[in-house]
Amino acid sequence: MDPIDEAEAADDMAHTRGRVRALERRGYTTDAAAAADRWAERAERFRNTALHMAIVCKLLRAYPKSSPYVDPELGRSYTLTEARKELHFQHEQHVRAREQEANWRRMAEQDAEAETSGRKPGAMEKNHG
Repeated sequence: MDPIDEAEAADDMAHTRGRVRALERRGYTTDAAAAADRWAERAERFRNTALHMAIVCKLLRAYPKSSPYVDPELGRSYTLTEARKELHFQHEQHVRAREQEANWRRMAEQDAEAETSGRKPGAMEKNHG
């Protein structure tokens, strides 16, 4: 295959992948309660990783000669500084995920309230286009 055909094939593949992703986004559920549940799962994963990193930090503080510690669960090695940075990052991600979950729960409550009272649909049910 010559370079021009390869470039055209790559371009076609990129457009196809873009269309597939757009269709996946459109097909993705707009149910606020389901979105809140997904964010709750993410927050739980970040929390568990943060707790694990706290244990790694304690271990490295108690036994400084074991640095760098190779963590079999996460598959990499950490110094105390790296472990603290990762702990901070995971904690921040957990907080952000909980904020997103709270936003989605609030929208789900508004949608449920609108359904029971017969008012106009909530933000997730509006026709945006």
